[in-house]
This record gives sequence, structure tokens and C-alpha cells, in this order.
Amino acid sequence: MATGEFIGLLDHDDELSPVALYEVVKLLQEHPEADVIYSDEDKLEESGGRSEPFFKPDWSLSTCCRSITCAILAYTGSTG
Repeated sequence: MATGEFIGLLDHDDELSPVALYEVVKLLQEHPEADVIYSDEDKLEESGGRSEPFFKPDWSLSTCCRSITCAILAYTGSTG
């Protein structure tokens, strides 16, 4: 069982770049009241190139529930 102030989820085949982790931590520091943080995503090719970007919308419960559970998802331990 995961514990902590925030819990971060990734898919089994995801890679988390140091820059992405930095941006999550930066956002948490700038918005300590946030309960959920999610990211855009793209595919990483074997050659190292990126493709198929998926830019997610701003938060809206009605439109985001279908798309935020992929890529980086971090939420407060009290949310789950």
C-alpha cells in the first residue's frame, strides 16, 4: 500500500522524466491546496523521439474523468 502526502501513479510502461517530476513538485509547491494533478502525455519511440501528443483540457469534472487517469496522476493521500 502506498502512503504519503501525495501518491503518484504511472502506467507500467511510462517513463517519468526528471523535468516532468520537477514540474509536478513545482506545481504542488505553488498550489498546496491542490488535491489532484495530472499531465499531458505523448508516446516515446524506440529511437527516443516523441509522437502522438495528447494535450489534456483544464480541469472539468465532466470532461476530465475519462482522460486524466493516463500518464502522470498524483493525488493527496486524503483523496483516495
